[in-house]
Amino acid sequence: MAEIQLPFHPFRPRWPKIALAAVLFVVLIIIATLGVVYRGSDSALGRFLASRFPFPIVFIGQGVAVTTEGLAENLAALRHFYESQDFAELGMRVDFTTEDGKRRLKIRERDLINKMLEDKAVELLAHERGISITGDQVAAETTVKMQEFGTTEKVEETLARVYGWTIADFQEQIVRPAMYEAELFRSYERDVDQAKAKEAIQAAEKALRSKEPFSEVARKYSEGETRAEGGDLGWFRLEDLAPELRGPVDNAKISVPTAVVESPLGYHILLVEETKIDGDVRQYHIHQIFTRKLSFADWLVEAMRGLPVSVISDEYEWDRAEARIEFRSEELRAFEKQLRENAESDPTLIF
Repeated sequence: MAEIQLPFHPFRPRWPKIALAAVLFVVLIIIATLGVVYRGSDSALGRFLASRFPFPIVFIGQGVAVTTEGLAENLAALRHFYESQDFAELGMRVDFTTEDGKRRLKIRERDLINKMLEDKAVELLAHERGISITGDQVAAETTVKMQEFGTTEKVEETLARVYGWTIADFQEQIVRPAMYEAELFRSYERDVDQAKAKEAIQAAEKALRSKEPFSEVARKYSEGETRAEGGDLGWFRLEDLAPELRGPVDNAKISVPTAVVESPLGYHILLVEETKIDGDVRQYHIHQIFTRKLSFADWLVEAMRGLPVSVISDEYEWDRAEARIEFRSEELRAFEKQLRENAESDPTLIF
């Protein structure tokens, strides 16, 4: 009797096909979930998934990410802040439920992503320089901050009422990033070479000693808006000047350039053209040659430009020149530009 050939073995499990089907099913679920999170972030399901799971929005460095979960926590604190304030006393109103309100909230969301990204970058750059801050150090600094603000109970009550935060949230969102930034700033002050600004102001000083006109030297070497006007700053009271400049201005001889003066912003050579008494206050007509130091903010932007950044969300893109996340939507960009032109009456931009 001939052996009957069955199309399949009745007792051999089809595990490879079952496993493949299961893998395909999981992949489809993941793709669908990502689609809801990244393309349906305004939907209730998209917001729920984004707030419960750490889907990456943007990567910086090697595997460091700003996540939807972290953003949702910060956005909740932001909304809590606005909802806890009475802006009516200032003649202002915040309503995130209207179409304009939703777009205003989207702008603040983008700002939060940039702040979170900067915090991640600062920590990465600090680690590259051998800077590390422990949990015990953060806890100790938190205690100091709380003593500055009042009792523990008072701080806890204020954080909960204004932001919906706990002390642990305050440590993670404020204290820890501030500590890393302070340490990185010390590293910047110690290591960054300001030779370019020094060389420019020294060249200006040499030109003045050669009797070149102050205005011409200012046009050649000075930085800033007054360069085209030959360094003419206009009239100032002493108290309106940076502290480092007050003494040299007050002691200057009329039309005689001062020695080089250093301030946190850079290097200055000042010239007092004339003085006058307005009421009981002396005012000084000042000209300036100014060369700018590389500020910490500018240095940080340069450093962030050198970090690898990958944006996952299709709502945003990386503006490398400015080292920040921007909207892809031209409509949102135009809305923000119009909003910022009238920012003085909008609490979402003021606070």
